[in-house]
Amino acid sequence: VPSSGDTQIIQAVADTIQPNEEITLSYIGIFTYADGYTRRSRLYDTKHFICGCSRCTEEEDVASFLPCPSCHPRIMGQRYLEEDVQYDDNDDVHYAAPILRGEEKETTSTPSTFQLEQVKCTSCNEVTNGGTVLKLSQKAVDKITTHLLLKHITTKTALSSNTTTNKKQQEEESKEKSTIDAELEDNLQQMAISILGCKHWCANLLLLSMLERSVASFHSLLLLKSSSSSGNKDEDDGLDMTDIAEAIDSLQRLWTFTSNLKLHLHPSHLLCDVTIGVARTLVSLGDVKSQKYGADWVEKVERYVQLFQNDDDGGNGGMMIKVVDAIKNSWKRNDDDDDQKEGKTKEEHARKRLKTG
Repeated sequence: VPSSGDTQIIQAVADTIQPNEEITLSYIGIFTYADGYTRRSRLYDTKHFICGCSRCTEEEDVASFLPCPSCHPRIMGQRYLEEDVQYDDNDDVHYAAPILRGEEKETTSTPSTFQLEQVKCTSCNEVTNGGTVLKLSQKAVDKITTHLLLKHITTKTALSSNTTTNKKQQEEESKEKSTIDAELEDNLQQMAISILGCKHWCANLLLLSMLERSVASFHSLLLLKSSSSSGNKDEDDGLDMTDIAEAIDSLQRLWTFTSNLKLHLHPSHLLCDVTIGVARTLVSLGDVKSQKYGADWVEKVERYVQLFQNDDDGGNGGMMIKVVDAIKNSWKRNDDDDDQKEGKTKEEHARKRLKTG
């Protein structure tokens, strides 16, 4: 689709559309992945209408899932979840969704009048009074929503502003702000996990932000190594394998979260950049096993990248496709190099035997 200036907008279908199926748009950016209450509130505040789509009025809102208050009682006066419940590493936690009353499903009720008092467990289907838990949860959601909104506004302002400060001062200010933001998000993430659990939308969007920082840090370390004048391939690149493992775990959780929402929206819409970032980090480790693992990850976003990248102009339009192809095939090149080295070694051993014979 032609646009103004040098900008080109590509419209493509990234999911299956059935005959006569309604095509919907989202006006709320990152909050598309939020719960119904937050989505409807954002739409009411910014677009001045109350959404009555099937997702906003469904009874089982996956994005709002909380560990069931009945199956998993809270500690410290019903404030915090047990640690094994918070992270659900064994996938054995029972989750409950807040119940919308009949009038709250209608488009005549403003979000500010919603009173979520009961939850329904998706495991035992028991309906319990979750008033105290829901009030505490909503306070946490409001704090995190405010942070995400401010972050979006700050990022947008930074991209559009023309500052007169020098580059060095900009870098120092940016570094200081990044440190403060990282500390704040770490605290918010801990609050989200301890109150809302790991499957709640707040925990996952904060996890995405933290993963983006980790990937940026990995790439900075790799750039420093590549610019080093030593040329020593065995030199420590500064990458921490524990950090990489945590990044992979975070990415897996995010793919699970977005897939469970069952949106007509490919998970790559949210996770393409971080998936490629993690895959590039794995490839940089140099061993075939890691590179194959990186190729597996990048295959998840390959089709999405192909849909939204234009390689017809001969410029940078197909750059992301080239990156994906390079990641996919890196292990093959490494494997071929190993085969060549092995062949040369065998040939040298054969020559030595002939000489000694």
